Amino acid sequence: MNMKRRIFVSAVLSVLLLAALAANANAAEVKINASDGAADDWFGMSVAISGDYAVVGAYGNDDAGSNSGSAYIYKRDGTAWTEEAKINASDDAEGDYFGYSVAISGDYAVVGAYRNDDAGSNSGSAHIYKRDGTTWTEEAKINASDGAALDYFGYSVAISGDCAVVGAYGNDDAGSNSGSAHIYKRDGTTWTEEAKINASDGAALDYFGYSVAISGDCAVVGAYGNDDAGSNSGSAHIYKRDGTTWTEEAKINASDGAAEDYFGYSVAISGDCAVVGAYGNDDAGSNSGSAHIYKRDGTTWTEEAKINASDGAALDYFGYSVAISGDCAVVGAYGNDDAGSYSGSAYIYKRDGTTWTQQDKINASDGTEYDYFGRSVAISGDCAVVGAYGNDDAGSNSGSAYIYTIGIFSCDADGNPMDQFAPGETVYVTGTNLAASTSYKLWIQDEAVSEGKILATGEDPSPDGQESVATYANGTLPVTAIWTIDPDAAITHTEYDIVADNQAAGVVGTYNATSDLLDSTSVAGFVAPVPELPTVVLTLAGLLVLVGYFRYNRRKD
Repeated sequence: MNMKRRIFVSAVLSVLLLAALAANANAAEVKINASDGAADDWFGMSVAISGDYAVVGAYGNDDAGSNSGSAYIYKRDGTAWTEEAKINASDDAEGDYFGYSVAISGDYAVVGAYRNDDAGSNSGSAHIYKRDGTTWTEEAKINASDGAALDYFGYSVAISGDCAVVGAYGNDDAGSNSGSAHIYKRDGTTWTEEAKINASDGAALDYFGYSVAISGDCAVVGAYGNDDAGSNSGSAHIYKRDGTTWTEEAKINASDGAAEDYFGYSVAISGDCAVVGAYGNDDAGSNSGSAHIYKRDGTTWTEEAKINASDGAALDYFGYSVAISGDCAVVGAYGNDDAGSYSGSAYIYKRDGTTWTQQDKINASDGTEYDYFGRSVAISGDCAVVGAYGNDDAGSNSGSAYIYTIGIFSCDADGNPMDQFAPGETVYVTGTNLAASTSYKLWIQDEAVSEGKILATGEDPSPDGQESVATYANGTLPVTAIWTIDPDAAITHTEYDIVADNQAAGVVGTYNATSDLLDSTSVAGFVAPVPELPTVVLTLAGLLVLVGYFRYNRRKD
C-alpha cells in the first residue's frame, strides 16, 4: 500500500490536495457507470480491483447479441476514475454471459463467459487481457482441457501474477455438478493449463468451483453444496503450489456449520488469510449471513474469526460476496434494507493481532430499493469496490459500481471530499476504518524538510497548528480543520505533507522522502512519530501517510 501522499502548492497560490475520491457520509465515494450503459446490462454483477485499475462486468450487454456481455476497465488518476477500455470477447456471441465474473492483477485481467458453447452448451470459457499503455488486448482465450456441456467453466475467475484460476462448478467428475477448477500459468504470452483440481472428497451437487480465489502460491475453491454439517452446509478447499504441482493443503468448514449455510458461496485470499462467506447462516435471522476468516500457520489453516454484521437481520445475505487485502476485509450484504428492500450494503473489517473488528458500514450515497449493492465486492490496498447491478441510472438494471477509499481524505467543512484548496480556504480531513476510539495528532509540514518549517510567508501551521482528535468507536475520524491558508500567503514551497501520529504509541522513525524519488527537492528527510499499527491512516493522493511501520533511519540514495 502506497504510504506516501503529497500536497502541492501552485505558483498561482492554489493548494492541490491530490486526494482521490468524491464521497458519502462514511467514506470517499466515486460512482461509476458504463459509458454506454443500457437497461438489463447488469453492470456491477462482478467487480475486481488491483492498484489503480478496476474492472466491472456487465454480462447483460448486447453488443454481439442478447446477453453476449462485456467488461469495463477504469483507471485512477488523482481524484478521478476514468473508463480506460471496454472489452468484449474476440468471438463473442449471444448468451455467452461474458463479464459474469472478472478478476485483475497488475497488467492482466480475466473475464469469464460461463455460457460459451465451444465444448457444448454452456461449457464455458474465459478470456485474458493484457494492458500496454492504455490499450487492453485479448492475449488468450482459455477453455478446460476436458470441457463438456453444462460445465459452466468461467462462472468464477481469479488471477495473481502469472497464474489464473477458473471455476467449473458443473463438472461431473465426482458426480453431477460435483465441480472442478482449472489453473493456468503464463509463459510469455502463452497461457497453459497447469492443473485441474477437484475436491479430495468431491460428491454430486457440491458445486466445487462456484467461487475461486488465488494469492501467490495458494488457491481457494468454494464448494457451497458440500453436506458435511448438513445439506448445503458447504466447505472450501485450499491448494498449495510446489513447482508445477497443486496439492490440497486443507479443507475448511465453518466451526458452527449447519444445513443451508452455503459456506463457500464466496471466497477470497490475501497472503496467509482467507475469507469464506456463508450467506445462509441464521445468527441474526434466516439468511442473515456470516463470514469466516482463516489464518495459515505452516500448513495448518485455523479459523481466526467469525464475523457478522453489527446490525444483521433476516434476509441480509451477509457473506454473499467477500474480499480481503492485507489486514482489511470487505463483506457484501445485498439484502440489507437501509435504503429500501434489497438496496444493499457492505461492511469493512480490520485486523488487529488476531481480532477482526467492524470498522465501517457503507451504503451507496444514492441507494434505492432493488439496487443489490453488495452483490459483488473487491478490495486492493486502500480502495474497495462494490457492485450494484440493479441500479437504474441508464435504465432498469443497467447497473453501477462504487469505489471507496479506506482511510483519511481531504474534505470541506461538511465532510465532502475536495481535491483543490485556494488561499483563504480551510483544509479539512476526515476518515474511516482507523483505529477505534484512538487519539491522533495531525499537522502539516513541508514535504522535504524538518517539522516546523514555515510553509508560506507569515504562517507556520506546524507544530503550532497540530490538532488532536479522537476517532469514534467505529473508527471514523471527525471532520477536522487542519490548515487555514492565508489569503495573502506567498507560497514558498511546492510540496507539503499531512502527518498523523497515533498517540497510543511513541515510536519515532526517520523517513527520507527523497529516496523514492517522489519529492521535488533534494533536502534531507524529516523525523516524525510513527504509530504502532501497520496500517494506513492518511491515504489518497494528496496526503502523506505516516502510519505503517516505516524502516527506521532510511538514508538518501
